Amino acid sequence: MDVRTSFKWNKNKVNSVKRNSERIFKELINSHFTEKQALELGRLMKEDTTREVPLFSFTAKDKRQIETEFPKENTFVSKIDQTILFAREKLSNKNYLKFLLSVGKYELNEGDGNHSLEIFEMLINASRGEKDGLVYRAEANLMIADVYRKRTKWAISLKYFGTSKEIFQKLNDENGLAKCSNMLGTLYGEIGNFRKSKSFFEESLDLTTRTKNNEFRGKVEINLGIINGIFGDYQKSRDYFTKALKYFEKTGDKKRKAEIYNNLGMMDYSASNFELSLDEFNRSIDICLGINYFQLLGISFLGKAITFLKLKNLPLAIVFSDKALTVCNKSGDRLSVADIYKVKGIIEREYGRYKESEMLLKTSLMMNIQLGNKLNEAETSVELGKLFKLLNENKKSAEMFRNAISYYKDQGGEEKLREIISYLNN
Repeated sequence: MDVRTSFKWNKNKVNSVKRNSERIFKELINSHFTEKQALELGRLMKEDTTREVPLFSFTAKDKRQIETEFPKENTFVSKIDQTILFAREKLSNKNYLKFLLSVGKYELNEGDGNHSLEIFEMLINASRGEKDGLVYRAEANLMIADVYRKRTKWAISLKYFGTSKEIFQKLNDENGLAKCSNMLGTLYGEIGNFRKSKSFFEESLDLTTRTKNNEFRGKVEINLGIINGIFGDYQKSRDYFTKALKYFEKTGDKKRKAEIYNNLGMMDYSASNFELSLDEFNRSIDICLGINYFQLLGISFLGKAITFLKLKNLPLAIVFSDKALTVCNKSGDRLSVADIYKVKGIIEREYGRYKESEMLLKTSLMMNIQLGNKLNEAETSVELGKLFKLLNENKKSAEMFRNAISYYKDQGGEEKLREIISYLNN
């Protein structure tokens, strides 16, 4: 049974900002804006440090998640550097390369992309001239590609993917090629090219089936579950998730289980099963908190935020969008940050704060254009279209709706097209 309660949430406790950072930011604002503009910006960005969350708004599980604090930086960097030095002196060359690959992945999982890049570059340099060096060089290039993918540096990411794929082909390593295809599917999915994304995932599944790598097959099935859900084939999507979950429950891979629960949450959200959606997001969050999986944690917090928004529980939509923003900034997930601004813009629109809503939605749109995310650009354009319609700015509204229509026509989103056209015509 859920325990329901009420408490005062102190945002400063959760999202503490050092005084020095505040001073520098204020100096930056004052050096670029007039006094009037700076005051207006401050008003738009001002948030209450304490909010009274209404009674019956949340469960004890929500409270525990909300009050969880996160470190602002990785405090273990110096220790890791010392450990790398120790490993170089004590391990064989092959085991040292293996260690570098593992510790680089660890840092990436912890959200420290900069340090992971240093380690993967160190691995590339250390692998030169080594008997087993090629495979580690391919893996390092693949991981660097993934770091830049997460930073939405698509061109740089594709360059490293190309290098990795070339080495795996030279080694006739089908398992490595399957990993390349899987990550490329993810990249094109994030850009919004879902047809190309699905093609790469199917190519990866074919390669994985030939290598009989069941663990990696489960990872690909998760992605095929996501992409089929995007295309509206929810039964096929659930089938892929269920198969993958059965496998990872046997192996005890908590990271993959969290990903599946998060994706099931998104699928239930899309099907308007909001209570089920919250259950799945909570399962994902519980695992992420236990293993410091920050890359997914922020996304699951965002999932709860959009679900509470649909349920018209705006206070909790605010709380969890704030939590998502904190974690996604830590992990460098710019795509999710752009999506969070969109959600915050919708919340402000629901409260009737239209100027604040416009600022947040335009920020989201600007970021999505810069990041090349066509899907989120289209979704944010729709929300701006709705806002401008409320403001009786019909010309701006129509422009936003037409921008979104052009994307969904290209991607074959018939249901979404009908929805947008109805907004445009009403």
